[in-house]
Amino acid sequence: MRILQARAEEVLEMVYSEVKRAQFDVMLAAGLVLTGGVASLPGLDELAEQLLGIPVRVGFPKGVHGMADVVGTPAFATGVGLLRWGLTLEGLRYRPIRQGSSIWGRITNWLKLLIPQ
Repeated sequence: MRILQARAEEVLEMVYSEVKRAQFDVMLAAGLVLTGGVASLPGLDELAEQLLGIPVRVGFPKGVHGMADVVGTPAFATGVGLLRWGLTLEGLRYRPIRQGSSIWGRITNWLKLLIPQ
């Protein structure tokens, strides 16, 4: 466990060093959000908060329906967030699939999301 903690500290320090170098540290007053599979490591958020001296939380995807048990974890937070942001930029809206829809209906709805109107 000490090896894992030492590695986590090293990575967090490297990331924060890059954030400072790019002068983004002034934008972190509200804190840092950890995403990705490693964000699920127990205690990583507390370690990061102690080490960096800023608020830290683990990010979870929002607005995920249907496969929330699979993609509703920190491992998918960045990917889901980028997809939702891209859809917003394109002016597309999430269209919920009705319960009981056939597989062909679901595929059609999914394709409608991908094809600009």
